[in-house]
Amino acid sequence: ARTLTVRAEILDGQGTLSARGEAPARVSEWDVCTASLALNVEAPALWRLSDPKLYTCRVTIRENGEILDSETVRFGFRTIGFAADGAFLLNGERTYINGVNCHQDFGLTGKVMPPEIAGYRVRLMKEMGANAVRTSHNPPSVEMLDACDRLGLLVLDEAFDMWTIRKGGPNSYARYFNDWWKTDLTDFIRRDRNHPSVV
Repeated sequence: ARTLTVRAEILDGQGTLSARGEAPARVSEWDVCTASLALNVEAPALWRLSDPKLYTCRVTIRENGEILDSETVRFGFRTIGFAADGAFLLNGERTYINGVNCHQDFGLTGKVMPPEIAGYRVRLMKEMGANAVRTSHNPPSVEMLDACDRLGLLVLDEAFDMWTIRKGGPNSYARYFNDWWKTDLTDFIRRDRNHPSVV
């Protein structure tokens, strides 16, 4: 059993501290606990297609001032919604989606795409006039989502190529769908939920 301190710090794109908070966490032996913090960032810079402002949240777990573990996540502030006439709203502004469909693989690199190639690909899409991408038909790489966050490209994040109808060989995902869809979809949503590009 241990008494820990969970600290969260939010930094803007220049590394300036925007908010900080701490909460105690009492962990029993072989148990799990949750610490909740509420942080307030005054007048955050919004993530926009033309100016994708990003923030960093740094969370540390401390015991008697010593850091035991830490995690850093990039994210952005933005709102999404729809007007009564069906128009898509990004930060309250009507935004027309000019999207493309994009498979995960890339030429000779296949599905193992270095961050530089992911950024190159996103820049090419933006240069040709796209402001959105549908990731077909599987969860995209983290490198692809990071590039979309950094460069300002909306993402329709697609989880599955198929459900229960098989496509391809006998080991296609359809074979596992009924048993695994909920776990896989939950992991997929949790992994991608902090990316401001994902709408």
